[in-house]
Amino acid sequence: LKLGNLIVTMPEVGLSVEHVENDELLLFCWDVGGQYHDRIWPLCSYYLQGSAALIFVVDSHDHDRLGDAADQLQMALREMGQHAMQNFVLLVLANKQDLPGALSAYEVAERLGLPQLSGTHWHVTPCSARTGTQDGLSDGMTWVQ
Repeated sequence: LKLGNLIVTMPEVGLSVEHVENDELLLFCWDVGGQYHDRIWPLCSYYLQGSAALIFVVDSHDHDRLGDAADQLQMALREMGQHAMQNFVLLVLANKQDLPGALSAYEVAERLGLPQLSGTHWHVTPCSARTGTQDGLSDGMTWVQ
């Protein structure tokens, strides 16, 4: 998302918000740390008003924590409310596809419970943040637009 620049990050404790913009798209990226997520998700309904999409990034290589990611996604969608969910699209970026043993887009969708969502247009794009557009990231952004 940073247009080819590799950004070194540390595990998030709390919340980090970053703004990414190009000619066609304006993104406000929230990195929600695992420790305070129950306090942060209730805020999302305020910040997502008027948004066209929710982009949810998961580690498709970390099989053990995908259940936690599913819980977090369900919590976010619940906080947003049914009306908001019908007015935007959900893109799931299944990150770390460059690692052996990463789950497929279909497997990620199943583990997140996406087929059971009603009234929400969703899509799972396999990608690799390390290699960027070569592995699906641009495809996902195109789908959102």
